[in-house]
Amino acid sequence: MIHALARRSSIVPVICLALCVTCCDSSPPKNRLALDGASTVRKTVEDIPLLDYMSPPPSNVDVQLLADALERYSTSALRAAIAELLREWKAQENYSVDAMNKLLILNRLVFQVSDKVPNDEARLFGGWFRIPQTATDTNLLWPLAVANSRLVLVGPCGAYNGADFLALEEFDFFAARYPRRTGAQ
Repeated sequence: MIHALARRSSIVPVICLALCVTCCDSSPPKNRLALDGASTVRKTVEDIPLLDYMSPPPSNVDVQLLADALERYSTSALRAAIAELLREWKAQENYSVDAMNKLLILNRLVFQVSDKVPNDEARLFGGWFRIPQTATDTNLLWPLAVANSRLVLVGPCGAYNGADFLALEEFDFFAARYPRRTGAQ
């Protein structure tokens, strides 16, 4: 029947092809993963505690659970979700130090960032004070650490000075150098 219709009109084959591709394509819609990732990232960001540089981190927050919630999303979906949050916060003029602190932690929840990076290889994307550093190494995992094979908050984010935190640039830097946390795609 499709062939008979195709002989009558030149547009029918295009419509038939579009229907076949739409009906037979079992892959998820292109935006679905990004949208699902965006809602999960938003929820995870909301669950990241506010860290006052004058106070110790809260002990009742299990950041490992937050990392586990992000594992099922692709790196590209997470990146798209962070970009969406940044656009929203900047449009509302609400890209505060608290928001930047949360994205700093989020990037470390996604990637297995090292706590000992040679200073000449370490790159900082924001103006935080108190990032642990020795004469030879920088702790890029800060303010997180690994204890008993679990991520934990170990220190408050320091005071902040300077231009906005470049969260997406840091995300890309980590993506190029560090693997995703266990179970991640």
